[in-house]
Amino acid sequence: MKSLPHRWRIAIGGAFAVLAAGVVVVAVRSGSDGVGAKPHNAADVRATIRTSDGVTLAAEVITSKGTGPAPLVVMPASWGATAAEYHVVGMRFAAAGYVVLAYTQRGFFDSGGEIDFAGPRTQRDVSEVITWALAHAPADPKHIGLLGVSYGAGMSLLAAANDSRIRAVVALSTWADMAASLHPNGTTSAYALGGLLSNAKTSGHPSALVASLTQRLIADPTAAGATIDTMSPSRSPMAYIDALNRNQPAIMLANGYEDSLFGPHQLVDFFAKLTTPKRLQLAPGDHGGPESAGLRGKKDDAVDNGLQWLDHYLRGRPNVVAAAKPIQLQDQTTGVWHGYATWPGARQLTVDLAQPDTRTVTMQGTPSVWTAGLTTGTDSAATSGQPLVFSGLYQVPHAQLATMPTGQAFVWSGPAVTSPTLVSGTSSLHVSMASSGPSVTVFAYLYDVGASGTGQLMSVTPFTATGLTPDTAHAVTISLQPTSWTLPAGDHLELIVDTVDLRYHSAAPAGSTLTMTSTASHPATLQVPVLG
Repeated sequence: MKSLPHRWRIAIGGAFAVLAAGVVVVAVRSGSDGVGAKPHNAADVRATIRTSDGVTLAAEVITSKGTGPAPLVVMPASWGATAAEYHVVGMRFAAAGYVVLAYTQRGFFDSGGEIDFAGPRTQRDVSEVITWALAHAPADPKHIGLLGVSYGAGMSLLAAANDSRIRAVVALSTWADMAASLHPNGTTSAYALGGLLSNAKTSGHPSALVASLTQRLIADPTAAGATIDTMSPSRSPMAYIDALNRNQPAIMLANGYEDSLFGPHQLVDFFAKLTTPKRLQLAPGDHGGPESAGLRGKKDDAVDNGLQWLDHYLRGRPNVVAAAKPIQLQDQTTGVWHGYATWPGARQLTVDLAQPDTRTVTMQGTPSVWTAGLTTGTDSAATSGQPLVFSGLYQVPHAQLATMPTGQAFVWSGPAVTSPTLVSGTSSLHVSMASSGPSVTVFAYLYDVGASGTGQLMSVTPFTATGLTPDTAHAVTISLQPTSWTLPAGDHLELIVDTVDLRYHSAAPAGSTLTMTSTASHPATLQVPVLG
């Protein structure tokens, strides 16, 4: 058993502080500055919903005066939040003609029961809340939608797979694959998982499963990741793709490129398998960031487009969101939205990775056929940055790559681009690896580097390989998180691979040797999707 190092305990505490601060921002600002003042014709009622297993859920029902039943929008609260999280946006939706029911999910704050980490009982709650709303509010049973953020978004997708009454879903900062989110590429996301578990302990009543997972993360992060893998199928919308396609709810997904809990790569795979009416939009920001302004009643692409999505699929109203291309990616440098019919990547720029920078590693071979090694366990200048969950204040991490210390990372620098170049889609690294230890974790960072040598982080992905040997190199492909990013003329791409990142648990024992190779049969390359 390998216990969690002291730095990971600090990281878990920091993650909890960030998560908790994000919820406070939403809750406090909801009732301040006059934002979200109650429309003159709105009725706002607190309610208690008793589920079939006797648990009570605290809810808020918001309706507007009108004739006849109105479309229903149910809003399950996010992890560690109450129904008040949606008060401002609920008022807006009610003023637009919807019946809104927001509720605190089981186990948290003023709702009963235990937190089961998106388990079957929590999933069932969504349908029981819908049934209660149809019996107690002027809601139209033929026009039912869901809008959720984070935990509420994942529960909305799972509910839509199991309840054919749901006709439309807006899932913001969501997961589709729990394992790919919290244990990406076999690497335990200690910061994200630790933050969620710590938050559960302070804001509710964790189940025995959650308590056990917490202890496992502290004692053995690798085992905690394996537990997430076991839990994932029953808690991942990806596992219910056939049911979703059979029920045909209209699904809108919106996440941030830098989401430190639920990275967008897992949504790309999920989106591709959906045959429902669908939309995927990605924008700059950490978890909850793209929709944070909308939850406070401000203009916001995620929430604004979500309202139009529901207007079209629940009320039959034509609008630009429903008519737009289904994939919308916002350029991180220019702010321009780019629309695509299918995931971009038809044109791939293939960069042959010659010998990495000899400042950083020991080297043998020729520029195209080479072997390079370094000692694991030391962090380099490359970093995934400080998470800013729910804050909407995300800033792209910068690093002084020109002065990177020696011996800590593999570094490859590409040529400067001669004109603005749009990188849009998913880049991938192809290389062969060997290790003196049975497992190794690497972190692949892609930077936009200017003339000064300062790099702006475009994408980062962890990757853990097991079953390695010192003498035999194994070919691997590492897909980076997607991005949309315009390189200014004169800048160049820089790829850095190291073995430490504060957010993740590394499987490699510190001091082991990681070797990367490029051969004639398996050349090391970086493939980058470019447009124009």
